[in-house]
Amino acid sequence: MRSFRGTVFNALKARGLVDILSVVMDGIKGMTQALETACPKTGTMLFCCSQIWRNTWVQVVPFFRFPSEVRRLIYTTNSIEVLNRAICKVIKTRTLFPAKAAAKKLIFLAMRNDTAAWKRPAVR
Repeated sequence: MRSFRGTVFNALKARGLVDILSVVMDGIKGMTQALETACPKTGTMLFCCSQIWRNTWVQVVPFFRFPSEVRRLIYTTNSIEVLNRAICKVIKTRTLFPAKAAAKKLIFLAMRNDTAAWKRPAVR
């Protein structure tokens, strides 16, 4: 398995990979060695990232005081992107608005319809 991971990293490198900025390994055996072999600079970069976390830990800790449901909403911007997409979709289908009030009403209705899903429990 270790050689497979090394092969994957080397294949990425052959395709033009220059830097790996972030890696989630979850304790997979051999992953660290394969990564360091294929991309020797990555170990230094990962160390720098951990230093940044340590230096800004005071600002990070308040985030963990929120309940997990709230944290999930904070670190996922997906709901905002989906809302923006819904509004854009509604506006694109109408090429002409008779008045500003019509545009505002259409945007309000799009937001109301889309944010109704926010009241449902979060999917895990």
